[in-house]
Amino acid sequence: GAAGAGVLTIRQNYALLDEAYARVQTYSSRILAQMADAVMAMDTEGRIEVLNQSAQTLFGTTAAAAAGRPYAEVVGTALPPVERALGEGREGQEGAQRYLVGGKERLLSLSTSLVRNSRGEVETVVVVTQDLTEMAALEADLRRGERLASMGALASGVAHEVRNPLNAIG
Repeated sequence: GAAGAGVLTIRQNYALLDEAYARVQTYSSRILAQMADAVMAMDTEGRIEVLNQSAQTLFGTTAAAAAGRPYAEVVGTALPPVERALGEGREGQEGAQRYLVGGKERLLSLSTSLVRNSRGEVETVVVVTQDLTEMAALEADLRRGERLASMGALASGVAHEVRNPLNAIG
């Protein structure tokens, strides 16, 4: 009877742990899927393990098609911050740099993090990528609009200054 009660208690504990694990897994998956930044996780050899939806869109692939492939093959180029993380085990953050990704030039900001196991060995390299291409294009359009507005104001002022003496002469 005591052994049966012990087994029943252990089964209940396992069921509670499985439920809690599933809740955390679902919660983490939802957060990862909803992130605007592209997130890519790879093993120490640079083979992709996880791509969120934003990364799939940015790199023009699916998570299933990218799984197990070298990241440089999926991205289309080797990324220096990722190479430093893989080769030297250094985390880092890189400001906006232009890269050729999927045949298109993109302005990307990269951040790399290392996930270590209990022995301190690197298990996973996580890369968070922000695509700043559209933002940079919008800023360039805004600056161009401001320059055009300034030139319009200058032209208006010059026309006014020319018109006044002409009116007096007329």
